[in-house]
Amino acid sequence: MRKISIIWLTCSCLLGDIVLAGVIDIRDDSGKIFHFSRPVQRIISLAPHITELIFIAGAGHQLVGAVDYSRFPVQARKIPRIGNNQSFDLERILRLKPDLVLAWSSGNAESGLQQLRQLGIPVFKTEVKSLADIPRLIKLFSHLSGHNQGEIEARRFNQRLQQLSDEHSHKSRVTVFYQIWDQPLMTLNSHHYISDIIRRCGGRNIIADSTLVAPTIDREYIIAKNPQVIIGAGRPGGLNQWRRWKQVEAVKNNQLYLINPDMISRPVPSILDGMEKICQFLDKARKAR
Repeated sequence: MRKISIIWLTCSCLLGDIVLAGVIDIRDDSGKIFHFSRPVQRIISLAPHITELIFIAGAGHQLVGAVDYSRFPVQARKIPRIGNNQSFDLERILRLKPDLVLAWSSGNAESGLQQLRQLGIPVFKTEVKSLADIPRLIKLFSHLSGHNQGEIEARRFNQRLQQLSDEHSHKSRVTVFYQIWDQPLMTLNSHHYISDIIRRCGGRNIIADSTLVAPTIDREYIIAKNPQVIIGAGRPGGLNQWRRWKQVEAVKNNQLYLINPDMISRPVPSILDGMEKICQFLDKARKAR
C-alpha cells in the first residue's frame, strides 16, 4: 500500500478551500519516498491528464509549467509550456524554479526525467493502471499541494464509478476489440485502464495476452478472435476497414462504434462519461446478439 503520512501543523482558509501546512512524507508510484517540510507551491506537470487532475485537486494556481496538449480545464491553456511528454525544455524548467515535477511513468522519457534529477529537481512518478488510480491521484495531489478538495472530488468519482459498475458488471459477457488506431492497427492490452472500463461494463477485452500496453496487431488475429463489438477511438473512418469482413460477429450485427477520444483517452473524472457510453455500446450488442 502506498504510504501517505502527513503531520499537520497549521491550517488557514483561502478562497473557500482549506490550505494545510505541515511535514509531508509520501511515496510515489515507483516506490521512492519524498519528504517535504511544507506543501509544494510550484508544480510542473509532464502529462495532460496530470495537469487536469491537479486542477481538480484544487492546486491549479500552483502549476507553473505544463506539457503541450494540456487543454483541460480551459485555465490550463494559459500555463507556460515546457515541451512535450517526451522532450522537455530544461532551461525553461530551471527558470520556473519548481518545487516538484509530477511525471507520467509510462508516458515520459526516462532519459529526460533523469536529466531533471541531475539538475536537483525532485521528480515524482505516477501511473494510472485502473480506474481506482484516478481518485487516488486526486487525493495524493491534494495532499502534496496542501488542499482538502481532492477528498471531496475523489468521493464523488468513486460514488459514480460504483453506481455504473453495479449496474453493468453483472451482465452477460461481450467480447470487445478496442482500436486506438487503424494504420497500423493498434490496441490496448488487458492491463490498461480502458480494459478496466470494458470489464466493469460487462465486457472482455480480447487482447489478453500482450505484454505491451499498446501493441500493434494483425487484422487476421482479430478476425480469428471474432469480437462481438469493435470500438474505435481514433480518426473518423478508422473502422471502415472492418466492414468487408462479414464473418466477424461485430460486423455482421453492425456493432462498430466510434467514441470521442476526449471522452476516454485521459484518465480523469470525465472518463466516466466515456465509460457510460461504452456500457451503452455493450448493451446494444447484447440485444443484437
